[in-house]
Amino acid sequence: MVHLGYILAHKLVIGYVLFRAKLYKQIFTHDLSKFTLYELVGGTRYVYKRITKTIYQINDYSERPTSWLDHRKINSHHPEFWLDGGNNPTVMSFECALEMVCDIIASNRGFRKKKYWDYSKPLKYWETHQKNATAIHPQTKLFVGEMLTEFSKHGYSGLNRQLAFNIYREIK
Repeated sequence: MVHLGYILAHKLVIGYVLFRAKLYKQIFTHDLSKFTLYELVGGTRYVYKRITKTIYQINDYSERPTSWLDHRKINSHHPEFWLDGGNNPTVMSFECALEMVCDIIASNRGFRKKKYWDYSKPLKYWETHQKNATAIHPQTKLFVGEMLTEFSKHGYSGLNRQLAFNIYREIK
């Protein structure tokens, strides 16, 4: 049940962030695959393993279930969806890239229960964990980095859809 709680908490936060970015359809369609039996069981097992480990082992992500890897390949806001037949990344569409930005923001926001939250956290996460990932097209990396920089400076008003579209068009 803990895993389902994580999913529902993320759905609430991502709904708010997607609303601010004016991605209304994605409010309802974001991460629906997480509610399939395959992903629910795989995710629950993973969360249970992490909860039962010692504090020193908690950051070990090497035991990701195959359901998590499959989730990333079938949801268009994940860069793995945008790999061509091999391992060559293609440019993400504007809506999907913006949804990925919102997902990064919501994931960083959702699990921090503090009332006051530092808007630079998603950018720090991006620079630490994702910026050098090879599965993301360079143009998409630039767009995500620019949008997270805007968010860190201006908060939710930095998610302005018109500004985002202009940044996307400039990079392309």
